[in-house]
Amino acid sequence: MKLKQLPETAIPGGHYRIEPYENWLLHDAVGAEPHDEPHPIYGFIVAQSGLGISVAELLELFGSHAEDGPMLGECTIDYHRPLVTGAEYSVRGAVTSAERKTGRTLGTFDVVTLQQHVSSDAGQPVVTTTSTFLLPRKETR
Repeated sequence: MKLKQLPETAIPGGHYRIEPYENWLLHDAVGAEPHDEPHPIYGFIVAQSGLGISVAELLELFGSHAEDGPMLGECTIDYHRPLVTGAEYSVRGAVTSAERKTGRTLGTFDVVTLQQHVSSDAGQPVVTTTSTFLLPRKETR
């Protein structure tokens, strides 16, 4: 897909359930005291894992691959209400912007912004993430 066609491209969407044992493992991995409330990074994990496509498929949609050296440039996680361990969430997303830039270090690269919306089973907004991907373009260096 061409860069100018990316904005407003919808991502298939899917579901994600925060399993209690995964929540415990994540707390343990980051050195936090385990408890029932999901660790704050779960906002990103739910949004990314429940998107309905893999990271490789997302990069392919952007015209990139892992071997090209893509980077997560920035990510914001906005909570509208707390996540709950054991709950299942719906995730949908769309590309909100895409532009080509040139820099001294990366050379030519694309900046693609993806917004993801996490909702409860009742349809209430829970988390919104906005992720900016930096995608080096070797063919234009």
